[in-house]
Amino acid sequence: MQHVEVISCPPTISASWWSKRPSLSEKLCYLLLFAGLIIVRIPHAILHGRFWAEEGSIFFANAWHLTWSEALFAVHTGYLNLTANAAGLLASCFPLAQAPLATAAIALLIHLVPAILILTSRTPWTQHRWTAFAALLALALPPAAQETWLNSINSQHHLAIAVGIILALDTERTRVRFFHYAVLLLAALSAPAAWFLSPLLILRALQERSPQRTIQTLIFVGGIAVELALFFQPGERTFGMPISVFGGVLLIKHILLPMLDAERAISLIEGLRSRYMVGERPLWPLLIVAALYGVSLLAALRRPTSSPLWFLLGAGILTASYVSALGDKMGLLEYVGGGRYQLVPHALIMMALLSFSATETGLRSYLAAGLFGWIIAAQTATLLLWNAPYTTGADWRSEVEAWQRDSTHQLRIWPDGWAVALEKPPFSGTYRAY
Repeated sequence: MQHVEVISCPPTISASWWSKRPSLSEKLCYLLLFAGLIIVRIPHAILHGRFWAEEGSIFFANAWHLTWSEALFAVHTGYLNLTANAAGLLASCFPLAQAPLATAAIALLIHLVPAILILTSRTPWTQHRWTAFAALLALALPPAAQETWLNSINSQHHLAIAVGIILALDTERTRVRFFHYAVLLLAALSAPAAWFLSPLLILRALQERSPQRTIQTLIFVGGIAVELALFFQPGERTFGMPISVFGGVLLIKHILLPMLDAERAISLIEGLRSRYMVGERPLWPLLIVAALYGVSLLAALRRPTSSPLWFLLGAGILTASYVSALGDKMGLLEYVGGGRYQLVPHALIMMALLSFSATETGLRSYLAAGLFGWIIAAQTATLLLWNAPYTTGADWRSEVEAWQRDSTHQLRIWPDGWAVALEKPPFSGTYRAY
């Protein structure tokens, strides 16, 4: 059963033009603007093309050297990333100089999925110009997210955001529901982070007892079952983190980093990180985060079927991805360290704040709208004033020219220190155009 929410325009926004429902043409304009904001963060990825880390060295190299079926179902770091495998295969069908543009295009399309879910939703609080625009702005301005931007290997995290949005919004009875089903299946076969949301999908299906939510859950859980049965190799990653370090990571990633511009955030983060690096294990960061989250959750529990609760639950449960992060867990205490693990909980927290501001009245609406606006302002300042890392790198076309002159040349890719080794025909495998 669809629930009815009281929509209140946030106190700082006029309740006239902005509160009306956008037309289809307006939504398309919002989507184009959103795509432009995505591109402008790392324009070189689209203008010149680039492979990001394993996107080139593993996924594109697999597509270049293996048969299509081997490349499509190849396992990396313990799981099948169907999106990245398919993007690598598509890129291998293009001339080598243009190959990264294909993976960037796939990544851009996946990047648009959460925005499309918001713009096509019939959930009451999304049916206003200001909420649609604000949601897309929040999705376009996550902090320290350069490693997840416009590359197919990290498209899985944008799919995880999409799963969180589907979880929190009302189910659809129109043809849009088939789009939801496709997103859930692709996410299950591409994004281990999204798997943490499966208990919440099951819980919401039991709460609503609607056919659409049941189908969503069965598709998502079925996709996870296929991954676990046929592809998943848990031995390739370590699980666990000291509780004090976990608290420090949460404070850095979800309070200091989004609330401050980059210069101020880095100064505070480095000071806190240095304490952990010399062996201190303060618990106060965890207490601060737990208190703030607990207060927010109690406020959301007033309406157990509404969006804020499910966004907050999704954000909370997805912080478990830090515990299973690859590499040294202490690296998560850095400003840009582990940005891919921070992306999804941050996006869902922003959606919770936005839905709070739209569905609540009085002080709760003021607080949610003010906090949402503060974070947007801080991240806009960072985007405009800070020279972010990972936004430039080796020129792909120059690397291809060097490889064509010398077949032993390893093509440099982004970030610095990464390269991809390709054989020229004849070799044992499938021929790819170059």
